[in-house]
Amino acid sequence: MSASTSNMKRFHARLKLALSACAIVSYALVAQGDVPSFFVPLEQCTTQPCACPDLRSMKAFLADQIRARDVWKTVRNDIQAGTGPATSAAARALFNSRLGAASPEISTQYQSCPGYDPSKNTMTIIAGVNASGVSVFDPCFCGAFCSDIVQSTLAHEKMHVTSGVILTAGSLHMLAFCKAFSHPDCAKLEPLTLAVSEIVSHDAGIEHLQQAIRKLLEATEDCTTDGGAPSPIAPTGLGNRVQSLFSRFVHGAPPR
Repeated sequence: MSASTSNMKRFHARLKLALSACAIVSYALVAQGDVPSFFVPLEQCTTQPCACPDLRSMKAFLADQIRARDVWKTVRNDIQAGTGPATSAAARALFNSRLGAASPEISTQYQSCPGYDPSKNTMTIIAGVNASGVSVFDPCFCGAFCSDIVQSTLAHEKMHVTSGVILTAGSLHMLAFCKAFSHPDCAKLEPLTLAVSEIVSHDAGIEHLQQAIRKLLEATEDCTTDGGAPSPIAPTGLGNRVQSLFSRFVHGAPPR
């Protein structure tokens, strides 16, 4: 292999890394415009602390989030294989078609919140980041579910933004490359970034809720729920989670 060929391959690897970081931040910033104006910050949520009667809904919400993460993995795998959607909008549409509706238990509880309005309240979007960079929530979601469920959603939203900021540090100067050159990887960056960002963000929310369920069961001796405690996800910490995201996206780690 010639030195020039080797240098070109290293350049392409660095390029893919930088572009993935830029795309993640771009996705996070674009998502801010999709948050409904009536959403409120966490301190205005009317959620209550989770207690034994909430364990059933906590486990149902956890199961829905695990299912959603695993569906995003199938979308990511299709994109990596070259058989998936070519835009983030198409990737989300594919995800929605494969996911289907929330579990009946969660949907019923959500719809029972005070002031529920089917014309504006939907489980499709229950939280997001507003134009000021603040995580905000559907008040109906806050009123229907206990605080650890809401906090797990907050962990999900924060991971979208935080991972993007970490990955993009020092890389924004590469953003113009795809505008100047036709590169095969540019075509899949947008949908792949969305899919990987969703996977790592779901992991963050899942980990939070699993820990909350485990703590509630340990703190209350007579507190039980059908099926027992969920299988734990090993705590990874933000740095390791972002590193995993980084490697999975750039190097095409084996699907799992």
